[in-house]
Amino acid sequence: MSIKAKLSMYLSSIVLIILTLDTTLNYCSTRDALVSQSQGPINEAAKEILSKQLMNQITISIFLLVGTIVISYYIASFFIRPLSRILKKVNEISEGNFNINHSIHGTDEWGILSETIYKMSLNLHANTEQLRRANETLRSTKQNMDSFVNHTSDAFVVVDLQGIVQQANKAYIELYGWSMNETIGFPLHTVTDSYQSEANAVMLKLKNGIPVSAFENVCQTKDGRMIDVSTTISGIHNEKDELVAYASISRDITERRNTDELLRRSEKLSIVGQLAAGVAHEIRNPLTTLRGFVQLQHARAKGNQQHLDIMLSELDRINFIVSEFLILAKPQAINFQKRDLVYILQDIISLLASQANLNNIQFHFDCAPHIPPINCEENQLKQVFINIIKNGMESMPDGGEIIIQVGNLASDDVMVRIADQGCGISEEQLARLGEPFYTNKETGTGLGLMVSQQIIANHKGSMHFDSEIDRGTTVEIILPMG
Repeated sequence: MSIKAKLSMYLSSIVLIILTLDTTLNYCSTRDALVSQSQGPINEAAKEILSKQLMNQITISIFLLVGTIVISYYIASFFIRPLSRILKKVNEISEGNFNINHSIHGTDEWGILSETIYKMSLNLHANTEQLRRANETLRSTKQNMDSFVNHTSDAFVVVDLQGIVQQANKAYIELYGWSMNETIGFPLHTVTDSYQSEANAVMLKLKNGIPVSAFENVCQTKDGRMIDVSTTISGIHNEKDELVAYASISRDITERRNTDELLRRSEKLSIVGQLAAGVAHEIRNPLTTLRGFVQLQHARAKGNQQHLDIMLSELDRINFIVSEFLILAKPQAINFQKRDLVYILQDIISLLASQANLNNIQFHFDCAPHIPPINCEENQLKQVFINIIKNGMESMPDGGEIIIQVGNLASDDVMVRIADQGCGISEEQLARLGEPFYTNKETGTGLGLMVSQQIIANHKGSMHFDSEIDRGTTVEIILPMG
């Protein structure tokens, strides 16, 4: 029986009870009216008959009322029991339990409602599983992307359209020095004033949809250093294809540029070496002959002795230049021996002391204790130290102090630092030190530092320059102990 039929039966029962009660009440009213008009024995007989009829009507009404109550209970149970079960299933679904049984069957409204809820739970379960798998895939993808961004060696940063940093990786923090708290939520610290206009031009191109290829620029670190970086910038768009942020990937190319500079210098050295190999020996042979004849004339006291002295000096100068060419031409057979570096430096200081006194220059020698002997070619190292100290002396026409320090490094190397108080060297000139034939002196050859660097390289060492205009120049030479 359908819900509609059961409700109709229930309503019919109620109507029947109402009609019965109405009839009973009307009957009672009619009886009272008749009794009040009747007289004598007839009145008593009528009262008795009417009382019996009233009792019958009341009995029927009571039975109908009881039946209606029973039917009401049955119908209420019919409504409440399935409704409770359906509400229980709905609560289970709301709590995420989609594995429910289709426990109410039938073709009535409850059965149809139960079937609908069951199908809804299956659809919700399928959709929830699909969303869960999609969420897991998205989470896995995000974890992979975060892992890639945080473990890549390139510096990665995301900034919004106002230039405020939204995200940065570990490489960015390590490269530029600012902590994560100092980076996120702040403008970019790395863009220098000189590159701000270039950065603005790049942003404008991206806003206009123009792709930007990788470019090289200079960025500033927290400690004030300027580093060369290769930068790639791209726009980040939302689902409406609107530009919402910029992503920048930068790579430190300082080492690459240093390597390029070494290659460039090596190429120049190779050119000089080829030139030296072609002409050095051919020049030295006639030089030897010329010097011999000049010495002979000098010994015989023939000719102007002053002119002969000048000729001998210039021939020695040419011979020295040729010797430097030969050092650059090809690796020389170096006879490394254990030598006391402190003794070598003290010997050079004694050699140059008189010249220094004439120019009002003082040497200050500072040596750490227990400097071990090193494997070296003594004469070549002397040539390097003399060249550097003489350069320092020539940069101090008004006198001053040259500080020579010797110390041990933690890497089992020995460090020699020579610092003057001269005029200093500009950054542009500093970058060109060691280039063949580049010199700041009127009578220089431009080969002294080049030869010195080659000698130190042959000793597996390194040479570093630091200079400031009107403050002086510091040369640091690092040599291995072994």
